[in-house]
Amino acid sequence: MNSLNKETIKKLAMKTNTEVWNYFGKEHITQEEISLMLENAYTSLNLWAHVGGDINLARGHWMLARAFCVANNKEQAELHANKCKDYTDSAIDSRRDFDVFYSLEGLARACALNEDRESAKVYYSDALRLAESITDKETRDLCLDDIKSAPWFGMDF
Repeated sequence: MNSLNKETIKKLAMKTNTEVWNYFGKEHITQEEISLMLENAYTSLNLWAHVGGDINLARGHWMLARAFCVANNKEQAELHANKCKDYTDSAIDSRRDFDVFYSLEGLARACALNEDRESAKVYYSDALRLAESITDKETRDLCLDDIKSAPWFGMDF
């Protein structure tokens, strides 16, 4: 990392982040694709750890939580959803309303995967309420689309 400048590292972090999004919402995902998705998510988080702050770490842990939900890995999904929430809570000066939304959405999804239906419903409702209050229409619509996307592990909201 020492030979790369900060801007190059940021570009690589954003590129690997974008790669992960390509796997979310796929109806059928292979084991190879799951491996690539997780590799890119970890790479993005690691790069942001070098050049970002708590909010970048929160976003990276959210991405890992979502990726582990797609991979159906209960323990890792819960671990990273909780880390996302912790980093989001600590990033008071840099977080945005959508960051709080995604921390709640991540917890809801991880709880659903872990069959904690009551907690999943609470987090989902809180995330949905927050999404509906986001003033920027494009951001609000993106959040509402994301919360409606699979997987929800048999939960019907």
